[in-house]
Amino acid sequence: MKTINILIILLLSTAITQGQNAHSLLRQGDKNYKNKEYADAELNYRKALEEDQMNFKGNFNLGNTLYQQEKYKEAIKSFENLESLNISDKEKSEAFHNLGNAYLKAKEYQKAAKAYKKALLHNPSDDDSRYNYVYARKKLQQQQQQQQKQDKNKQNKDKEKQQDQQNKKDQNKKSEKNKKNNKDEQQQQNKEDQQKGQEKNKSKEDQDKNKSRKGEQDKKELSEEQARRMMKALENDQKEMMKKMLKKKEAKAKEIEKDW
Repeated sequence: MKTINILIILLLSTAITQGQNAHSLLRQGDKNYKNKEYADAELNYRKALEEDQMNFKGNFNLGNTLYQQEKYKEAIKSFENLESLNISDKEKSEAFHNLGNAYLKAKEYQKAAKAYKKALLHNPSDDDSRYNYVYARKKLQQQQQQQQKQDKNKQNKDKEKQQDQQNKKDQNKKSEKNKKNNKDEQQQQNKEDQQKGQEKNKSKEDQDKNKSRKGEQDKKELSEEQARRMMKALENDQKEMMKKMLKKKEAKAKEIEKDW
């Protein structure tokens, strides 16, 4: 029994010491917070929570200190931890109100509105939470409109990009088609030029042939003329020979008559 009593006394003594240390650290943290020494205040509040994790004031003030340092996501975690504590409606309303403020700064307006609504459930007469709830709803509406506008702009830009890509694609196709048409036209022109060249060469060959034929014809006509002349010359020669022969015959005939 004496051993058990001593153990209980030691546990109570330890708990009292821890409580005194936590209380002392909380007081020092409050002093730092009041002097706007937020980093020192955060350190002391965290040390106090190491001594007593379920301490409402430690969690609540740590959340406020983190909020003042613009560590909104960490502040949100501290305020969310308060929901599981066995605290009064007033303390829960204050916790949800500050949670809404942290969400508001983080621009998570839907969650902020939800936190303010919970604060009002625990304290319906809290005008600050009511005002902030309306404000959060308004900011949420603006955010949604802005998001819709951004989505629409993005869609328009995507459409413009797609249109530009299509125009570029069409332009490339048109360019390729023009190149092909130009190539076909060039090939056709080359074919026509080649055909004209062949026709010109053929015409020249025909002209050369005609000239050759004409020359041969002229040559042939010349040969016929020469032949006629030769024939005429032969006829003349024959006529002369005949004349000579007749003269010889006449002369011979006269000689014979003399012999008689």
